[in-house]
Amino acid sequence: MLSQKHEAGVAVACYLLREDIRTDRRRRLALVRCLARRAARGPAPTARPLPWPHGLPPDRVNADLPDRQQ
Repeated sequence: MLSQKHEAGVAVACYLLREDIRTDRRRRLALVRCLARRAARGPAPTARPLPWPHGLPPDRVNADLPDRQQ
């Protein structure tokens, strides 16, 4: 009786482990496909510069900051 329960438990554990491995493999494969697809689309778009603060001319935006030392 105990050995049957043990065998059933082992079978269930093996099944769950197999499913876990299969899921992990699918997830990894999907990630690889996704990366390949992303690479095929080309480089990521460059970030657009932020608009100037309202009412402030472009040359005065960082006027309050000290000049950088060269």
